Amino acid sequence: MSAVIRTYKYYDINEVKAHLLIVGQLTADCANCKAIGIDYLAQKACPECKSEFKYIATRQNEGKFPSHLLKKLQENQPNLELIDYSDFKLASDRSQAHSFFKN
Repeated sequence: MSAVIRTYKYYDINEVKAHLLIVGQLTADCANCKAIGIDYLAQKACPECKSEFKYIATRQNEGKFPSHLLKKLQENQPNLELIDYSDFKLASDRSQAHSFFKN
């Protein structure tokens, strides 16, 4: 039997942002260039900035990845690493605030 288990790992937030695909209701957005309307089940890279997608997150059900989406991704995009959007957003906001006050 297989199951989804969360793991924790340190990431470079800029690396994640450069290669993150954020899933919405029907399509996805590129976190790097903000391109919208991306088919998250088919696109391996952003059609606008050409950044290769390595990570995927969803705004739906923050803190829990929908199981129907997991199954589709495992079949169509098994190379993408799933990350929690709220964790990414928090780390990204902290990084931006730190950069702002550092200057």
